[in-house]
Amino acid sequence: MTDNSLRSVSLERSGPGLFTATNTRGGTVTFGTGSGSDFTPVELFLAAIGGCTAADVEVATSRHTDPTTFTVTVSGHKVEDDSGNRMTDLDVTFTVAFPDGPSGDRARAILPAP
Repeated sequence: MTDNSLRSVSLERSGPGLFTATNTRGGTVTFGTGSGSDFTPVELFLAAIGGCTAADVEVATSRHTDPTTFTVTVSGHKVEDDSGNRMTDLDVTFTVAFPDGPSGDRARAILPAP
């Protein structure tokens, strides 16, 4: 493995049911248990799935042209039972559009047909 393969964050409790995650570059995200407007850990998990896939699509398609529309929706069911907590039925939906013309055609060709 290369030296730049390690990813890490640190978490600190910042109040009752409230935490702050800090990455190695100093960026922070506050999240909690759902009592306020902050993201919950599950919502951050869904955002991470969407963010990873969105970044990959962005890199691949933006080589050809910038999208006119680019949204990603991620959803799933949180199951809590005797086996523990888990997410099921995860769904990642992209809505992406590109301008007309050859560069837009090249970008569209990268994505699977709906």
